[in-house]
Amino acid sequence: MNGSEMILKDLDRLVTNSIARYNSEFIWQDVRLTDEFKLAFANCVSNSGGVIKYHECTAVVTTSKNKDIFVPNQWFVIASYVIELCEELKKYQSYYFKIADQLNEDYEDYAKSLRGCAEGDAHKDRFIHTAIEVISDIVECGDFETQSAAYKLWRFCTNYKWWGGQKTIDRGDFMHSTILSILNLVAASQGYVADIVGYYLNDSSLRDLVTNVYDFTVDLDLPASNLSVVTAVVSGYDQRDEVTETLGEPSSMLGNQENEGEIIVTESTSHKIKISSASFGKFNDKKKR
Repeated sequence: MNGSEMILKDLDRLVTNSIARYNSEFIWQDVRLTDEFKLAFANCVSNSGGVIKYHECTAVVTTSKNKDIFVPNQWFVIASYVIELCEELKKYQSYYFKIADQLNEDYEDYAKSLRGCAEGDAHKDRFIHTAIEVISDIVECGDFETQSAAYKLWRFCTNYKWWGGQKTIDRGDFMHSTILSILNLVAASQGYVADIVGYYLNDSSLRDLVTNVYDFTVDLDLPASNLSVVTAVVSGYDQRDEVTETLGEPSSMLGNQENEGEIIVTESTSHKIKISSASFGKFNDKKKR
């Protein structure tokens, strides 16, 4: 892992890895949860003013507004596939807030003004300069790594296709659309999966528990052959060097800028996923080698 990855991870790569692991590993099936998980998650729901009642393979959550939500246990599992990405998105957002604070900018207005900015936009120099100052105050790293991370922040704020975003980055639910797109879920009927991810992120003990799906499920059946495939794909991406121009913006890990982040639907044997066309090409190239 290079120096800039120690500060901020490449979101494009994390999206690709999340899709690859989910598509290769997860099979839709009845899921039973461990008592440890049930108790830990129930405590999180209770702390938010809700109540959860578990059945063998489902649960019913009653929110603080007395709204009942039917939750298949599969949702608790698939939510775990996007944790690393969502943790990093929260980290990016926290840096954005610090930059906006230093510039005395309103979070919402500044997010909207940055979104879609072109490379030569007048905002860029001011943003990059401030981002470097903010990063330098938080971490000790070389000038090149710090500038590389600053350009990643600029990309996060201006190019939502890079990480599959739709809602502006000032919002508390800004990553929900990314979560649902990766997992190929419908917001109207399956949006609670994003809430589950939020519970995982905000409780460290629960976060640690769901790191491995076998630690919070009972007799879950995942294909060993698919697990080996996705491990090879993910490790291959992790080992690639990031291409960076001298003191310039890191180039896309997916290559083609026109296709980057554009979501298409691809069939798998067990379920549908969403994956960028560029990413799909990368996977096929890997298989041919």
